[in-house]
Amino acid sequence: MSFRAKLQASFFALGVLAIAVTAWQAFSTATATLRRSTSDHLTAARETRRRIVEDYFADLTRHVLALSADESSVTALESFRAAWSALPAVADDDPRREMLERHYRATFAPRVAAELTADAVVRDWVPADPRERGLQHLFIVDNPNPVGSKDLLLEPAAATDAYSQTHARFHPTLQRYQGVFGFYDVFLIDARDGRVLYSVFKEIDVGRRLTAPPFAGTGLARAFSRAMALSEPALAVVEDYSPYAASYFAPAAFAAAPIWRAGEKIGVLAIQVSISRVNRVMTSDGNWAGEGLGATGHTYIVAADGTLRSDVRAEIEDSEAFLREIGALGVADDTLTRIRRNGTAVLTLRLPDGATRALQATPAGTAIGADFTDAEVVRSHARLNIPGLDWFVVAEIRTAEAFAPASQLLRRLLIVGSLITLAFLGAAWYIARSVTRPVMALAYGTRALSARDFKVRLAVPSHDEIGQLAASFNEMAERLA
Repeated sequence: MSFRAKLQASFFALGVLAIAVTAWQAFSTATATLRRSTSDHLTAARETRRRIVEDYFADLTRHVLALSADESSVTALESFRAAWSALPAVADDDPRREMLERHYRATFAPRVAAELTADAVVRDWVPADPRERGLQHLFIVDNPNPVGSKDLLLEPAAATDAYSQTHARFHPTLQRYQGVFGFYDVFLIDARDGRVLYSVFKEIDVGRRLTAPPFAGTGLARAFSRAMALSEPALAVVEDYSPYAASYFAPAAFAAAPIWRAGEKIGVLAIQVSISRVNRVMTSDGNWAGEGLGATGHTYIVAADGTLRSDVRAEIEDSEAFLREIGALGVADDTLTRIRRNGTAVLTLRLPDGATRALQATPAGTAIGADFTDAEVVRSHARLNIPGLDWFVVAEIRTAEAFAPASQLLRRLLIVGSLITLAFLGAAWYIARSVTRPVMALAYGTRALSARDFKVRLAVPSHDEIGQLAASFNEMAERLA
């Protein structure tokens, strides 16, 4: 390799090395800063939601304790218990039984068709007890209000029984309490046999026993059983979300506390909570971008087994596209059908196993992982401190969005670096040429002298070392001549 080539290569290599080191340092610093910023932002979003959800369930527990200890609730339970035997019974041959069965076939069976056939609904869910049938006929079948608004009935028309009069006395207070605090339903349950003596919303659980099929084993039945096992008045229980049959198998959670009279548990007051309240908190009413979560960031709740306890952003924004995406990844068809039918992925969709194990490994942390659609995300999680619930709150955003500024910086560095490299290449060529031309001329002159051409002379381009060397050569040639 010639001296000029070596000089050009040296200049070019040094320039590229300087550009590469500077670009790598800038990119590494920017990426590290973005990672810290993203982690801090997700942690802040996570902690905000965590406090709100914990406060909500703490308030729920306080509400159920306060309402169960209120004298009006105690009196209401005793009054409904005393009035139960006065309910008009509906015998097996009573036309009102057929009316009740038609109601179950027309309103309940179609909405639970995926779970139960119409014949199974009539066979297993229509009450067998004549008084249970009488209560449901009065407040559900003979109620002029549509399904979902049965609570608007204060007292059945022309009813003279003690139960209807008791209902007219206590229902306004409990209904107002339920509406003001946004609960789905409020129940008064008899301690003797687990019978739902009263509910605000009037679904098919009213009048039924929680200790017998088909309501034994439901979330409300578990809440009742756990509340009855409490030994102190200042305690309450919270039952995790599960499909609740009376609410058409929609996810429902329950808070319950015993109702005491003279040191004895005479019943249980329970509050039903739908997923809508938790969803509102976790989605900020759909205002993710306004909360600084960008185009893909969101927060949600999962149980310890990885199943959702609130809906995820992609499902809410475009449910069909989300279902197609997870379906392509191998999610079972019956899972997709259940999500479509219920209008929610709560209790149905699970986090990937690796993500679930990562949640269980530490109470709180931030890491890179995969989401439901197998996209890479930055995920921050923390365990919720809610007695009776083993939940985690999760905040995450896709890495493609979170680290987009770093990617943009890298592209700019590559473009600018390429331009500077070209400039270095040109400068190396020019410098090497300007340095080697006098040297090459000196080499030519030296060869001429060796051939006894004493007339050769070199141009003196400057007064620097190269110029002085040329002048010395000329003087030497002159003397030799």
